[in-house]
Formats: sequence, C-alpha cells, structure tokens
Amino acid sequence: MNRLAAATLGFGLLVTALGPDSALADRRVALVIGNSAYKNVSALPNPSRDAKSIAASFKSVGYNVVTATDVGIVEFRRQLRLFEETAASADIAVVFYAGHGIEVAGINYMIPVDAKLASDRDIDDEAIDLDRFLKSVNESKRLGLVMLDACRDNPFVPKMKQQRVSVARGVSSGRLTVVEPTNQNTLIAYAAKAGAVAEDGTNEHSPYTAALLNHLFEAGLDIRFALGRVRDDVRESTANRQEPFYTGSLGGTTIALVSAPEKPTAAAPDLEGQRRDYELVEKLGNKEAWEVFLRQHPTGFYSDLGRLQYDKLREAKAAEAGRQKEQREAERQRPEQEAARKRAEAAEAERQRIAQEAERKRAEAAETARQRAEREQKERARREAEAAEAARQKAEREVERQRAEQEAARKRAEAAEAERQRIAQEAERKRAEEVRAAEAARDQRLAMRSDTGQSKGDIEAQTAQTNEDAVCRREAKRLAELQATKDQNKAREDLKRLARELICERLRPNVTAALEQMTGKHEPAARQQDRDEEGPARRQRAKRPEPEERKAAARHKDEESGRQQRSKREEPRQAAEPEERKAAARQQRSKREEPRQASRPAPRQALSVPVGHSGGRGGAMVGVGF
Repeated sequence: MNRLAAATLGFGLLVTALGPDSALADRRVALVIGNSAYKNVSALPNPSRDAKSIAASFKSVGYNVVTATDVGIVEFRRQLRLFEETAASADIAVVFYAGHGIEVAGINYMIPVDAKLASDRDIDDEAIDLDRFLKSVNESKRLGLVMLDACRDNPFVPKMKQQRVSVARGVSSGRLTVVEPTNQNTLIAYAAKAGAVAEDGTNEHSPYTAALLNHLFEAGLDIRFALGRVRDDVRESTANRQEPFYTGSLGGTTIALVSAPEKPTAAAPDLEGQRRDYELVEKLGNKEAWEVFLRQHPTGFYSDLGRLQYDKLREAKAAEAGRQKEQREAERQRPEQEAARKRAEAAEAERQRIAQEAERKRAEAAETARQRAEREQKERARREAEAAEAARQKAEREVERQRAEQEAARKRAEAAEAERQRIAQEAERKRAEEVRAAEAARDQRLAMRSDTGQSKGDIEAQTAQTNEDAVCRREAKRLAELQATKDQNKAREDLKRLARELICERLRPNVTAALEQMTGKHEPAARQQDRDEEGPARRQRAKRPEPEERKAAARHKDEESGRQQRSKREEPRQAAEPEERKAAARQQRSKREEPRQASRPAPRQALSVPVGHSGGRGGAMVGVGF
C-alpha cells in the first residue's frame, strides 16, 4: 500500500514537472492596436493605455505580442497583413482593437487615426472592415478571437455626407452591428450590444478593458466563462448601461487563453469527513463558513458542491449589492434624468421650431425660384419667338431675293436665247444670200465661159476661191460679233469653239490674238500643236463647198459635161467648114468678149477685221484678202 502511494505521488510530481513544458508547446500570438490621437477629430484618452495594458498581460502569460498604437490606414493594413502570416501557424490567435468604430450598410469598420471620412463614399478607402480582422485569425488551429472595444460615440458621423442614396445603406452614430463569424472556432467579442454605445470611462481604462484585464488571463478559465464574467463586471460598473456580448461557437472542450497548471496527484481524500463538514457548513449557510470549508477541503466531490454554494451566495450578495447600488444610482440620477428630459423636450421644441422656420424659408425660396423660372421661361420663349420670326422673315426675304434672281436670270437667258436665235437667223440669211450670190456668179461665169471659151479648171478655181471667200467673210463677221459681246465668259467660250472649228486659216492669227486678249495668257503649246495639225484639215474643209454650193457645183458639172458632149458632136461639122468661117467666128467672138472683159469682177479686196478689246471698245483693223 505504501509502495502504491509512493508511485502515485511520484507520477503526480512528474506530471507537475512536465506540465509547463506542455503548455508552452502551444503557439499563441496576439495583435494589440489602440488608436487615441485622431488627427481630424478630438482624441480619445483611453485606447492607447488600454492597448498597452492588454499587450503587457498577453506577454506575461507567454504570448508572442505585436503592439501598434495611433496607426494610420497604411500601417493598420500592414500590421493585419503581417499578423495574418504569423497567426497561420499558431494554435491561438487574438486581435484586440480599441478606438473609434462605425457601421455603414451593415458592415463594421475600424477607423485609423488619419481618416477624414468626409463622405460615406470614403469609408472603403479610409477605414478597415471587420472582415480583415477575421481573415487574420481564421487560419489558427484551436481558437481565433477578435475583441473590439470600439463602440464609442463617433464624432465622424455628424459631419459625414451620405452621398450613396439607398434605403439599405445607412451610417450609424458610432455603434457596431452584430456579425457572426463564418469560420469554425472563431469568436468576436464586442464591448456593447448591437446599436449600443461603449463607454470610454473616466478611469485609467475603459470599463470593458478593465474587465478583460481582471478575467481574461485567469489560468485554466474557459474563454466563454471569462467573457461571461467580463459581461457581469461591465454591467455592474456601468449600472447596466453597457452589456458586452460575443458571437461564434466553440466545441465541447475547454479552451483557455492561459492554460491551467497541472496539479500533483494526492492521496484519496477523506470523503466521510468532508461530508460531515459539508453538512455542518450547509446548516450555517453563510459565506464565511463556506470559505473556511473550501480552505479546509480544496478538492473533492464535496469541495465542488461547496464551491457552488459559495458562488451562489456570492452572486446573491453581489446581486443585492448591485440592486442597492442601482437604487442609489437611480435616486441620484432621477433629478438629472428629469433635467435631461426637460432639456430634451426644450431641445426638441427648438428643433421643431428651427425645422419649421427652415421649411418656411425653403418654401419661400422654392416659390421665388419658381416665379423666377417662370419669368425666365417666358422671356426665353419670347426671345425664341422673336428669333424664329426674324429667321422666318429673313428666310422669306432670301426666298424672294432668290426668286428675283432666278427671274432675272430667266429673263437674261431668254434675252440671250432670243439674241442667239436672231444672230443665227441673220447668219443663215446671209449664208443663203451668199449662196445665191455664188450661184449667180457661177452662172455668170458659165455664161462667160460659153461665150469666151474659158477653161473648166479656171472656172472651178474661181468657184473654190469664191466659196473660201464667203466662208472667211462669215467667220470674220462671227469674230467681230464675239468681240462685241458684253458677256465675257460666254464670249470666251464661243471664241474657243470658233478657234476649234475655224475653216478660214487666214483668220487664225486674228482669232488667236482675240482669245489671248480675253484669257490674258497664251494657250499651251500642245493646243497650238493640235491647231497646227488640224489646219490642213480645216483648209480641206474650206475647199469643200457648203451644201447649197455643192448642189450648184454639181449642176455646173452637169452643164459642163453637156457642153463638152455638144462640142464633140459639133467638131466634125466645124472641121468641114471653111477656114474663112472659122476666122469670122473667131473675130465675132473676140468682139463679143471685149465688153465682157470690161464687166469682169475686180481683183480680190482686203476685208478689214477688228482685233482688239472685247465688247467693241476699240482695237485695230486687220486686213484679210479675199
């Protein structure tokens, strides 16, 4: 029996010796952040002190701790990013934050010290949402814990513009909403209930941080029991104005932030003696007796029952003390509450008066704006109507002007067409006269030939010359008419056409000079070369008689053929006549020829063609022989 006791005692001592090493085998890390010195709103006195004390407590129980105070947005994100890598290989990972927080559209954000938050659009860029905190502890093996002492009254909210118009998106006044973690073995501990305000406190630490320092680091105490005791302490210290809570769930095993030390195995307790002592203390039923019993019997079945009785009495006493304290506090606060109620009523009345006055001014301003808008609209409509009327009148004047111009152009075109037809008729008349004169001359020459015996070639040469002279006279007259035309553009085009169709090459220099004078420049060499190549063709065309002239030439040819046949028939007869008759006939013919030679036309005369400025305004006379 003594050997068994000795073995049991040795095993207990061995467990005690190995206990601390086993506790240290768990890797536990913590990130502690406290923001007090805000740059754009008033500073908070406690968060930096709270963070330092929490960090010191974690270090004292063996945690690997990273502390950051008064961090801006960049440093805030960097610390969370680095801690995420550290927590990935840890058994327990804890993040503690103290400072300002805000809830926007159901999302909780922690606010760095350099945030401005002029608008709710800035929240994603200037604050850190709760998901970043959860992400940093999600990969821990046994427990991921996020503790937020961040439900204080937020000075950013009153000056923040809400620009995102949505019924589902609002900005809370510094209070956080309930968020359930989605990862297993993760807890989120809040300093106050959803929508409630966490007090910063007037002591060295906030009520929430003070309760954490008292219960969170108790060795062997399950984290859920620790947070429950924190809740009780905060409610008691704030007279139930603030109630912490947590979300998330854990398994059935005990998870303590600080492991309990292993106790050596002792000899079996005297259960009969413990029972008698328990029954005696139970009859006494006071707190002091249970304290004596627990000191006498620290372990065992009856010790656990006694501890429950002791806790029950302590809680009842604490509840009574809390009730009495609440009564005293209520009595003390009743005048303050009444005064606050009156101040609130007065403030509400003033607010309603100000709102009514503002509404009245807005209505007056709206009415003034409406009247001004109506006046401006009428004035704008009047100006638009005047502008439209002016545009209509201008359009009518423009249409009338265009109609007058078109009418004038039509009349000018009609006058030009009438003039062209008159000139064409006059030219046709003159051509007809020239044809008739040419036929008369031809008949005369035929008659003279029959009388004088002129050769056929001479007559044909004279006929061709006569035709060429008629063409040259006609083209010279056309040139003079074009030079006298007032419409320079039309005259220039007609002159170019005359130059292309010119038959009388004796007029070529005159036409070229007139065209150069109108255009003011010489024609290209290629055009001149084309004219030179077309010259013989035009001359050949000049030799060809006009239609009427061709008819006259055909008649002349027929008559000449008839005379030749008659001459051939008469030759035998004439050969038989005596020489005396032939001589007499020649003598008579010569006598008849003398008066006819006197009546022959004079040699060709020069035709003077004016060459100079168009429009008939001066110019030299150029002679062309016909």
